[in-house]
Amino acid sequence: MVDYECKSITKNNVASGCIARCVSAVGVAVKKGITRLAESMGFRPRMPLSFRERLKSVLSSEAEKGVPVFDTSERMYLLNVLRLREISVEDIMVPRLEVDAVSADISLNDLMLFIAQSSHSRIPVYKDSLDDAESIVHIRDIISHIVNVGMVEGGVLDFSWVDRSVRLIDSGMMRPVLSVPGSVPIIDLLIRMQAERMQIALVIDEFGGVDGLVSIEDIMEKVFGNIEDEYDSEEV
Repeated sequence: MVDYECKSITKNNVASGCIARCVSAVGVAVKKGITRLAESMGFRPRMPLSFRERLKSVLSSEAEKGVPVFDTSERMYLLNVLRLREISVEDIMVPRLEVDAVSADISLNDLMLFIAQSSHSRIPVYKDSLDDAESIVHIRDIISHIVNVGMVEGGVLDFSWVDRSVRLIDSGMMRPVLSVPGSVPIIDLLIRMQAERMQIALVIDEFGGVDGLVSIEDIMEKVFGNIEDEYDSEEV
């Protein structure tokens, strides 16, 4: 009697499972049929909006209806962030002709004079031409080099110990630099810069030559607007 009941229960469970699967299959088929019918009549099923689309919708609707969900600055920043995927590196790069760079053979003396006249703290370094630039020199590394070489007892700097004729390539001050194609979206470059702790990148054309330069500051300005420091010259 017990064995019979167990067999009956098992059979009933199997039957219920088959019925459930059949009902589910019929439901899916009906849903697909209704969808095809609606599409043939010109209707399109409404897909759930992604967070990105919902945010765009909110920003657009409040601009149209005047609903103060975000203030003016917040709305501008959010819209700018949403557009980052649409902006490529070549859209914001400093063009090649405006890139400040130095030769790896430059002396420490001439390098310091160059830095003093430049408004940048990081300078690309090339061997024969800008197209083979693979490094940068940072003003902080220059200062550290001078201090390490010129430091004497008692924490006093003796600049006579500093060889100002030493070539940059022999000084150990050069650092590697990123190189990216101009077609890369700036949001992807920003993520890579953060991961590799880099502040600037050289923009490479399809032939491997340097097309320009882009910095984290250039990317940030696409979100927050123009960012100036005390060394930026004012346009008259």
